[in-house]
Amino acid sequence: MKIKAASFFKIALAVIAFILALVISYMLELNKSMNSTNSVMKQEKSMLEVKVTDVMKQKKSLEVQVTALSGEKDLLLKKVNEYEVQSKDMTERITNLEDKVQDIKKDFSKREIFMENVRAKKENEIFQLKGKLEEYQSSVQALNDKLTHVRKPEHGKKEQESPVKKKNNALEVEPVVVESRQIDTKIEAKILEVNTEYDFAVIDAGALDGIKEGDSMFVYDNNEVLGRVVIEKTEDNYSVARLLYKTLKDTVEKGDKVKY
Repeated sequence: MKIKAASFFKIALAVIAFILALVISYMLELNKSMNSTNSVMKQEKSMLEVKVTDVMKQKKSLEVQVTALSGEKDLLLKKVNEYEVQSKDMTERITNLEDKVQDIKKDFSKREIFMENVRAKKENEIFQLKGKLEEYQSSVQALNDKLTHVRKPEHGKKEQESPVKKKNNALEVEPVVVESRQIDTKIEAKILEVNTEYDFAVIDAGALDGIKEGDSMFVYDNNEVLGRVVIEKTEDNYSVARLLYKTLKDTVEKGDKVKY
């Protein structure tokens, strides 16, 4: 019995030793494998750290770029706002200019109508003045005819007796009555129209105001004497005066005063 027990004990020890040897071998292999794995993991860790560092650097670079782009974005937005304000201002200016152009067109149209009316009025006045001029020329011609008739007696009629008569072999002159009148220096008239082509003017005073044909009057601009005119034709309420100086027709204007 003792021999069997010892043999069993030895076998058990051998088995245990074998198992321990297997365990130790496995542990060594496992340790070796773990060391190898740790080395690989360390390498991978180092590589990952390098990658993380690169990523962080790239992140910082991107953050800088984003900050720069954000600044550029703000500048662009500011410029866009400025352009929008300028565009709005230019639009308002264009609208105002268009309104002004329309107003100018309307004003120009009104002026055209006004000038057309003035032109028609002046043409009518010129036509009337031409008619008055023809009447004036006819009157002058009639006066010239009468003067010729007075100077040249008709055939078969005796000449008018001379105011100089002989009496007792002495010459006696009949008294000649000269009509005189006192000129009213308070008479003041205005020039209605001026005709520089025929050198005459029409004034707004006539025979009813005391003006006579042949009267000499002066033309004033305010208190400055421009020249002299001679009344050649009078009507009740207006007269025709001849401009005596060539320079007068260049200076006299409608509205100037005429006085003795």
